[in-house]
Amino acid sequence: MREDRQEYDCELQDISVGGAGIASTVKVQVNEHIVAYFEHLGGLEATVTRVYRDGFAVQFKVSAHKREKLAAQITWLINRDAYPEEAGRQHERF
Repeated sequence: MREDRQEYDCELQDISVGGAGIASTVKVQVNEHIVAYFEHLGGLEATVTRVYRDGFAVQFKVSAHKREKLAAQITWLINRDAYPEEAGRQHERF
């Protein structure tokens, strides 16, 4: 979601706790503030740091606590195929 509250479909290319690379046909400006909504991660406030031909890069604006949670979520997403879903749960999910 851009500053004008318009939302556009984009595709995540890469991510870390500090930021992400996003593929998009929408032209954004360096230093533009956005809120990026990711499946499994939710919304993250970010600032556009770089624009390239097929997209742009952002730096997340998150607290130290949120950064720790984000690191755990990203680690889980990367490794989720290596572990059965039920192995990480104490109770069956409904």
